Amino acid sequence: MIHTLQDYIQRLQGLQDRRRTPHKPFLFLIIMEMLESGELSENRVPFREIEEKMPFFTDLIAAFNRGNTTDWKPSLHNSFFHLKTNGFWHLDPAELQSRPAGLTPTGAYLRNIDAVAKLDERLFVLLVMPEYREILCQTLISTYFSNIRYEIEQVIEKHRTLGLECIAEDIESYSEQLIQAVEHPFLMQRDVASVQTETPVRSAGFRRAIMEIYDYTCAVCELDIRTESGASITDAAHIIPFSVSYNDDVRNGISLCKSHHWAFDARLFSLNETYHVIVPPISHEHEPTERMLSELCDKRIWTPPVERHCPAQEALAWHREQVMQQ
Repeated sequence: MIHTLQDYIQRLQGLQDRRRTPHKPFLFLIIMEMLESGELSENRVPFREIEEKMPFFTDLIAAFNRGNTTDWKPSLHNSFFHLKTNGFWHLDPAELQSRPAGLTPTGAYLRNIDAVAKLDERLFVLLVMPEYREILCQTLISTYFSNIRYEIEQVIEKHRTLGLECIAEDIESYSEQLIQAVEHPFLMQRDVASVQTETPVRSAGFRRAIMEIYDYTCAVCELDIRTESGASITDAAHIIPFSVSYNDDVRNGISLCKSHHWAFDARLFSLNETYHVIVPPISHEHEPTERMLSELCDKRIWTPPVERHCPAQEALAWHREQVMQQ
């Protein structure tokens, strides 16, 4: 998986043509956000649905023009067609894929033939997983828009909020399903095919469920900081990574502040059977980290008041095994 990720990072870093147009990177950012918000739930990208994102695309182009004193026009049909030259974007009907690059179809033509694009299957699997999708997103922003990072991220956040508002009911429903699912036996891994049908709401729904169970509190340091808009310093962390388990069961989740989330994912600490922190030996070259984590050693984390919502022992055992392999 890591080799595949590195391959696509390199490919995304080569999207622009000699004129340095921003259209392909922006189209790809929009596709990522459609996966994030749930507007795409399978490896099939209809041009008609992409066209509906023109306001998003226009805002991104405007931000780019302001930051680079250029005057690019938003043109979705061009980037939708020409992205095929990068090798991982495949057009249907087949005549589009074989059509010479100099014969760019109009938007009306793409609509009339119900044009659809598909990604390499390996790339789509990466994009379904939030942690890899974020890496690829940041690759695009750092490669092409580092001088206007803040402006681009503001546009993305604006349209992400609009997208989440559109599926708010679905997010709430999925969150409730996750909480109710604790009545069933815990599964270490789910079938990836079943996950794709939940992609529209799964990331936001999982976070909502974990935040409700842990009351926005870090289980390790019990930090609880929230803004008036509802943003929180805590993350909904998977114990067995989603890329391994495909499992949003709340018993495979834990609420952690951003620092402890990073340390947990980096295998710098784990939890034993009684929910006490365990810290593996750390080399002396990491003395500041060692001192910080040693203060946590043997501390019992804060656990949900409802026992069946607590982290699954099977998930913790998997995480301990990974930590101790260092």
